[in-house]
Amino acid sequence: LSIKEMQRQPPRSQTKLFIRLAILFVFACYLFPVSQVRASQTQGSISADAHYAWGENLGWINFAPSTSGITITDSAITGYVWSSLGWINFNPTNSGQGVTNTSGGVLGGSAWISGLGWLDMTGITINKDGLFAGTAGTQGSAVGRVSFDCSNCHVATDWRPAAFRTEETHASPALRQDAGFTGSSGSMLQTAADVRVALGLPKVSPANTAAVESFNKPLAVASKQSGVFLQTFGPDSVSVEVPQGASADSITISITQRPVPRVYYGKNIFILSGLAYDIIATDPAGHILHAFQKPLKITLSIPQPLQERDVGVYWYSESAGTWKLVPDTLFSTSRVSFSVDHLTRFAIFNAPNKPQSITAGVAQQSRSSRYVAYVLLFVLVIAIGYVFFVRVKYKVRTAAKNIISTPDQ
Repeated sequence: LSIKEMQRQPPRSQTKLFIRLAILFVFACYLFPVSQVRASQTQGSISADAHYAWGENLGWINFAPSTSGITITDSAITGYVWSSLGWINFNPTNSGQGVTNTSGGVLGGSAWISGLGWLDMTGITINKDGLFAGTAGTQGSAVGRVSFDCSNCHVATDWRPAAFRTEETHASPALRQDAGFTGSSGSMLQTAADVRVALGLPKVSPANTAAVESFNKPLAVASKQSGVFLQTFGPDSVSVEVPQGASADSITISITQRPVPRVYYGKNIFILSGLAYDIIATDPAGHILHAFQKPLKITLSIPQPLQERDVGVYWYSESAGTWKLVPDTLFSTSRVSFSVDHLTRFAIFNAPNKPQSITAGVAQQSRSSRYVAYVLLFVLVIAIGYVFFVRVKYKVRTAAKNIISTPDQ
């Protein structure tokens, strides 16, 4: 029927005609389905409901942290996952390492944990349901073994081995392994604007000429200016907000992320990720400034919500040789913010009951002293026992000789 003929049809006839055409269209789509691409089956991510594995040395490992994550393809796994002892990098640069995958879901290669070493992923598989299975790592190593099969372990992805994909797929474009890191929204944090969103910072107004901003390079702020310093370190990001009049002189602020030596701080007390941030301000002469006339606001990204745990931000006092608790910190889903009137080294601690200060090595020294005392006591007991045994043996032998040498009466 032509359009004009349809228009001459009575309204009821037009309705019936449209219903018949709709049924015919649905039936045709059922018989001749359009090929679809499920990108998730060839370029997958980790499920938000199933993302924990257990490490004998690393504790619970979060494969879907809020500020990063991993991507699974037919050839590799890229990105970062989080453990209490640090980020686990599945595609470290300049190492020749990295975690590989096959279209059948057989993993290989190694992931890197800064300060600890390599996690061998050989033997881990992804089954037809997208579940990770097996045990990674090496027994006796600093990293230890990581289980995907424990009773509460459950890591799942929407990627599927080629033999079990339910839709026709096409090859995914190659992933850029140097493209930055993904935020909780999946966007790449490559620009200052991306980092601002991730850290919850307001936008810079172009009309505010007294405000300056720096991204991944030291921030220079004049005395009558305010400024924002944004710095990224792989999946981590840091910001320092400097108010106008914070210093009477111009200052330059720099941030360095550095691993902290693993020492004993006390039972269940340790630095999350094993990393600290040295935030330093210098004047035009290069002298380090520690105190400011107005407080500076610092924001650190965190990989997962930590507000319910015994965690706190601490700053390091070089004069006292201790870590001191930063008061009034504000933890949110993906970041922690606090204000300070001085700059130094900062770190996030897991510390039950959040003590006001933490001293490195004191408990370890006392524990070592107890071990030494136990060993000395044990040696002393053995020595006394040996002397007693020799004396008794001597007396018995002497008595026996006297009996033998005495003539019968």
